[in-house]
Amino acid sequence: MQCYECAKETEEFLVWERINGPWWAKFFGPASKPFCREHLIQRFRECFVSHGGQKAVIIHPNLEEKHGNYQYVYTPVADLRMFARRDPVAQQVLERTEGWLAAIHGPCVKCSFKGEVAYFDRSQVQWKEVKGFLGRKFDYPVVHEVTAAPDILCRKCAFEHIEKSLRSTETGFEDGVICPSPDHEGIYTTIEV
Repeated sequence: MQCYECAKETEEFLVWERINGPWWAKFFGPASKPFCREHLIQRFRECFVSHGGQKAVIIHPNLEEKHGNYQYVYTPVADLRMFARRDPVAQQVLERTEGWLAAIHGPCVKCSFKGEVAYFDRSQVQWKEVKGFLGRKFDYPVVHEVTAAPDILCRKCAFEHIEKSLRSTETGFEDGVICPSPDHEGIYTTIEV
């Protein structure tokens, strides 16, 4: 693939629109485009910062410590509710996420602009390998075990933390970076795919 902006060879892409259908459908078609790392981060920043108004929980991507095929995923609360109906761990993630979203009020602790993000840095979240599809182990942040309180940040300050992590890895985002939903509150996590 070539970067949509500069035609540099890349295998990374940005997904900015949710598509109904199978989970893999969002990676094909008009809702995603390939970008080199620099343009991927630039476009993701624009998307991330411009979606003000909707609160979000941000788990630090933690790519500084990861080497593999990871994706930075935005999961709306409505999707968490659907998963929580059949999975007790998803129920715990939903409860924590809703509590963190409710805690977002007041100014950003860094710049005093309006706080819209409950941010957890990598020291506040543990990662574990869990059994997944066909017995393969997958690496996930253990969100349902987080006991720390988040920092309340504006989107711009939160992105400064995210950007450092996105730039730290050389392995890339072959499975995409997903823009937040402009209409739904949710949570960002990095997952191994």
